[in-house]
Amino acid sequence: MTIKNKEQFDNSIKVLVKAYLEGTLEHGVPCACAVGNLIGEGKRAWYDIVSRIKLNFDLPSATHDEGISEIKSTGYKVKEIVRIEKAFERVTQDPDGYKGLCAVFDVLVKIHQGSDKELELAKEQLVKQ
Repeated sequence: MTIKNKEQFDNSIKVLVKAYLEGTLEHGVPCACAVGNLIGEGKRAWYDIVSRIKLNFDLPSATHDEGISEIKSTGYKVKEIVRIEKAFERVTQDPDGYKGLCAVFDVLVKIHQGSDKELELAKEQLVKQ
């Protein structure tokens, strides 16, 4: 089975592993969560969009274009970013973000139609030296 959009998948894993290993992955901080790291550069207009979608609210017009642009910069669709965000957020009791990141990797493998092998290889990269 060939993984869909392998370059995007590999890049996303690389960004998230780097954030984890460097300690810049953090729950509850939009610029430091899994999606925040994928978008990068301290951007956070995406967060308003994702938050409103999760609560079934209409999109805010002021940040809509900027937020959508930030989300599109990842190569993922809005609904995929929402899935990634929810996976990371759902995990509690996770001070270093490891469990949340594993949940995100599960979602990324599903989005990219990967196999257990890709998931295993991604998780192996989280071993701190």
